Amino acid sequence: RAKMKPDENGNFEVYGLVEGHNKLLLTADYGDDLSSNVVLYSDEENKYLFTFPTNKFMTINGIVKYEKTDEPAEGIKVNFSLRKRKREEHIVITDEEGKFKIKLPVYNVTYEINEPGYARIQWYINNYDGELLKLYLRDTGIITGKITDEKGEPLSGISAQFMPYFRERYDEMKRIYNARTQFHSDDEGVYIISNAAAPEVYTLFQAHGNSKYIFKYNLPRKYRKEKIEVQPGEVTTFDFTMKQTPVVKVKLIDENGNAVMHYNLDYNVNYECGGSSGTYYINLSDPGEWYNFPILTLIEKKEIKLSLIAQVADDKIALTNDIKIISGEKCEIILKIDSGQLPDASGFVYNYDMMPIVDQYISASVKSKSSNSKTDYLGFFEIIGMNLKKGTTLRLQIWKDNITYSTNVLAGSDNIEWILPKLKNITGRVFIESLSTPATNFAVSVLFPSDKKYFKPADGSFSTAMNYPDMDEAFEVYIYVDGYSPEKRKVNPNDIYSFNLGDIIMMNEAATILGIVVDKDNNPVSVGLTLMKMQMGRSYGNAESKKYDGTYKFNNVAPGEYVVMAVNELNSVRSEPFNVRAGETFTVPDLEMLTPETADSISGTVTLNGVPLDNERILFFSENQMVHNESKVTNGKFEAKALPGRYAVSCTKKMVATIVDLEASNDNNINFESGNAIFEFEMPFDDNWVITLIRELDNIKVPVGNLSMKNKKIEKATNLQEGEYLIFAYCWGEANKTNITVNATIKSGETKK
Repeated sequence: RAKMKPDENGNFEVYGLVEGHNKLLLTADYGDDLSSNVVLYSDEENKYLFTFPTNKFMTINGIVKYEKTDEPAEGIKVNFSLRKRKREEHIVITDEEGKFKIKLPVYNVTYEINEPGYARIQWYINNYDGELLKLYLRDTGIITGKITDEKGEPLSGISAQFMPYFRERYDEMKRIYNARTQFHSDDEGVYIISNAAAPEVYTLFQAHGNSKYIFKYNLPRKYRKEKIEVQPGEVTTFDFTMKQTPVVKVKLIDENGNAVMHYNLDYNVNYECGGSSGTYYINLSDPGEWYNFPILTLIEKKEIKLSLIAQVADDKIALTNDIKIISGEKCEIILKIDSGQLPDASGFVYNYDMMPIVDQYISASVKSKSSNSKTDYLGFFEIIGMNLKKGTTLRLQIWKDNITYSTNVLAGSDNIEWILPKLKNITGRVFIESLSTPATNFAVSVLFPSDKKYFKPADGSFSTAMNYPDMDEAFEVYIYVDGYSPEKRKVNPNDIYSFNLGDIIMMNEAATILGIVVDKDNNPVSVGLTLMKMQMGRSYGNAESKKYDGTYKFNNVAPGEYVVMAVNELNSVRSEPFNVRAGETFTVPDLEMLTPETADSISGTVTLNGVPLDNERILFFSENQMVHNESKVTNGKFEAKALPGRYAVSCTKKMVATIVDLEASNDNNINFESGNAIFEFEMPFDDNWVITLIRELDNIKVPVGNLSMKNKKIEKATNLQEGEYLIFAYCWGEANKTNITVNATIKSGETKK
């Protein structure tokens, strides 16, 4: 590699090329995070012109309100940070209407509000879509507690962060209220968070700061154990422990058994709910020294699998796959160089214009095996360590500019030339009611209605990229103009002419859907809501009811039949189906939600054929309603938050369900009776399927079981209760995505195919 500095006229020269054909990658970097790349061939012309892109700007519009009153917040400082080489900050202050406006270069931007007496707000903007940024100042409570190790000894220097427990149930804005410790835990292990948004239910998101202890981090819902309820102005105590990190030592030896002290170590960590990968550059000072491999993320009481590839200067490698690492245990790994080890696949990856794809990870997978490689400055990659039989089909994937590209190659190939396709543009012109009135403010989404891009052209024209290069089936494009029903057009990837949508005239006035969410005492409730179209069963919009009056609103709704679904931590409630007409404002009957404040504590025993269940989970269903808070059954006992009444209860692991009348007491009894019927399933083709079995008991639909089929065509469900079933099968394979619904009745002792 060489660096050249252009002269005052912008000219530069490259020397030292050998005679013949040289392939060069020139990268011109002129600061401010902007650069230009070009591939040159030295036996062609030797004069080239670099044209640098100019910086683009975006204008962010927002409003800040007090959540408690929904009143505008005047004089609030909103800090925007640009993540460039040097941190660049911009501050804007809200006006008397709580509004702000700021023009910034198009970069990844973080915004933050630190207003005394209110919860800290911080989030980021990757691709600003032009919509009004709505921020709410929330009251605060205090979270404090003690952090100890497994022996009860206090841990100092630990930083803790909490997130809303049910944040998936709400829109993206819910995530900005993560609560962090202002200071690390002290010598007594005590931590404090004095500005946690309240009221809110939190869970521990991550805790770190001492490398000797396992980094607690971002556990999926099924691993979350803690619920921390925080109220405004109140102190909530939450103590937790941290487990000791496993000790993993690595040593590399050559073919003769001698220690290697300088090498690159690629790693791949897999555990039940995630994984990570990367490279360490090892430089040891003594032949007897081991490298201490840092295990940062590990689910408590869960094992991980570690795969390593060590590579020395002459490209010889040593590797190991799927070594089990267990919390608190010591593990020593000795890698020995194998000079005969060959890559599973290697080659170059280029953009459609033959520019090499530089410094990007390529992942390779086949069945349960996986590996990855990072492209070099010429786009070269090498997949190592999968030990595949030559000719095995290997799937490669690369993530570039928020788009996933994939291709299949054969293991053993060493001359791969993978050229990423040029994205096709979808074009058209949008008009309001006639061709004489072009739309000057509208949105377009491709394939997914929620993935909107905004346009403000003078002539109504737009051009947007088709970001799914591997799509080979017809897909839909949606056009949105405020006040009008969305228009929909179909595009066939195999027909280039269909990518021009032509003139689109917005004719139908949109409908508006209003409603209120309350609890059983008719108090307003703030929850996440989804508008579902009955015909498609697809989400057509999300909203959140306001805390102070429980109201919600869906704008720009197309005519049709819909339901509104409201979801919180305890249950989901669905409205009765309703029809809306063009231009109509429709009010949905009030939705009544179960809340932690209004729910009763219901507990008792759970048995299967009279035998207490243990370490199982049960779900409660009532008409148009499901209690989402799964109740765990331990030693035949359960406890749930619900209202007294009739429920259909299921245990999907045992594939049983029953009807029960629950009371607000601790002596409820739920007894499941297993059956002896069998369903045998034969799918249309061999692929990855998920089958859900649903029963209807007393007009209540309840899922009783799930079957997961991986690369299979035949499966059976046994010990089923007799009755009527709705069977829903979904194929989630790469090549096939489809669903099938079947109604079936089965009798006791029957085997039905």
